[in-house]
Amino acid sequence: MVKITFISNGGKVAEAPENSNLLRVSLKEKGGIPFKCGGGLCGTCKCRIEQGIENTDAIKPKERKHLRPEDFEAGYAIIGQYAENVYFGKPCGLMDQIACSVGDFVQIDFKKPGEPVVNKINFDIESAGYQLCIVDTKGSHANLTDDYAAIPFEMKQVAGFFGKEYLSEIHFEDFLSALPNLYEKVSNRAVLRAFHFLTENERVKKAASALEENRFEDFLMLIKESGDSSYKYLQNVYSTRYEQQQIPVALALSEYFLQGNGVCRIHGGGFAGTIQAFVKKDCVAGYKSFIENILGQNSCHVLKVRKQGGIKVY
Repeated sequence: MVKITFISNGGKVAEAPENSNLLRVSLKEKGGIPFKCGGGLCGTCKCRIEQGIENTDAIKPKERKHLRPEDFEAGYAIIGQYAENVYFGKPCGLMDQIACSVGDFVQIDFKKPGEPVVNKINFDIESAGYQLCIVDTKGSHANLTDDYAAIPFEMKQVAGFFGKEYLSEIHFEDFLSALPNLYEKVSNRAVLRAFHFLTENERVKKAASALEENRFEDFLMLIKESGDSSYKYLQNVYSTRYEQQQIPVALALSEYFLQGNGVCRIHGGGFAGTIQAFVKKDCVAGYKSFIENILGQNSCHVLKVRKQGGIKVY
């Protein structure tokens, strides 16, 4: 047995067998290592081993893909994604974890999954007259793993038609030209999801430029377009296997209330969980009251996009 001291929970000490997974021990013993699962709001994706790094196993290939050499030297390890992929069986990526660790607005290019390119954008949303609201629709991700997994599976089916592993290796014009033959090889939904992916990549570039050039109204328009594409083409707003459709209800209510005073869209991986709304500051209180009157108290969270990423507070 080995002893683990969790400074993430006031120095709590736990014992575990050798070769134990650190996050699993934390979950079992309430060690306090932060994590989030599915497409909701993620926490930090890495932890720091203050002492005893020599007692851990070798650096894994997955860790080498997502952390820099200086991070390893400082004792960090990717555990959040591992926990979601392996422990919870959720086929998540690293977008939320990276965004939380970097801070500010972030544009991330995952064309090379092991070497994501991160572009931090310095933009003050409140100076533009808006605030970011995240609405918890009270839906659970527990039984949605198959819905999440179907998205990358179907996209890789389309990529495989072109002899590629990822859709990012395909040009949109080639995709359009191949549609007559592609229709015979994959499902219509796979085609729609590929259409979303390929057009969304260009939309993200435009959105990042809009923020960098202080064109916030253009950014909002692109956020609305992105949300509409997720709804219609990616189809990650609700599962067809269940009658409960909390996300569409929250979006419908938000669009009804905002009407020119902001935009809303699905947040995270979708199917359940949260939506995001960029709301004019003088409408935030009214929006929060309207949403919480229907979805419940504390369902609408008004956030601040801080400049700092993951930091340690002494």
